[in-house]
Amino acid sequence: MLIETVCVSMMSLSSATSVTGQGGDSLPAGANRCGEIFGEIQSVLHEDYIGGQIIGSSEIIQSAFHEDMIMMFPSHDGNGESYLQLWTDMHSLAEEWAQTPHPDYDVANFEMLSVDVVDDRLATVLFKIEDRVYEALTLLKIEGEWLIVSKVFIEQ
Repeated sequence: MLIETVCVSMMSLSSATSVTGQGGDSLPAGANRCGEIFGEIQSVLHEDYIGGQIIGSSEIIQSAFHEDMIMMFPSHDGNGESYLQLWTDMHSLAEEWAQTPHPDYDVANFEMLSVDVVDDRLATVLFKIEDRVYEALTLLKIEGEWLIVSKVFIEQ
C-alpha cells in the first residue's frame, strides 16, 4: 500500500499566508491541500489548546485532546535519577490549567517549528511555547477532526 506524504517539514509557517515554491511559483495541487491541513492543525493548537488556556476554558482545551491522550516529560526522583513521567488523564489536567486564565499569552509566541503530515491523517508537530517549553505533539485525524493524542515536552 502506498502512503502519500502530504506535508513534510513545513518550517516556520506559523506566520505564512500562502504556500509557494521557489521564486514565487505556485506549488503543485497537493500544496493547496498541505496549506489546508496546516491551517486545520494550527487552529487546534492556537485556538483550542492555547486559546482555551488564554481564556481559562477547560472545555476548549479538552476539545483539542483525544479522550485517551497521554503526556510525557523527563523528570528526576528524590535521588536525582532521571525517569519519564507519564500523565494519562489530560482532561483533568486541562481542568487544572483552566483554573488560571492566561490573558497575557500571545499566540504569536507559540510557534509551530515543523509540521509533518502523512496520509492526511497523522501529524507530528514540533511546537515552541514562548521561550519556556518545546513540545513534540502527535495528532490524528479521527472522524474528520484533528486531535492531539500525545505530547512530549522539555522545559528550556
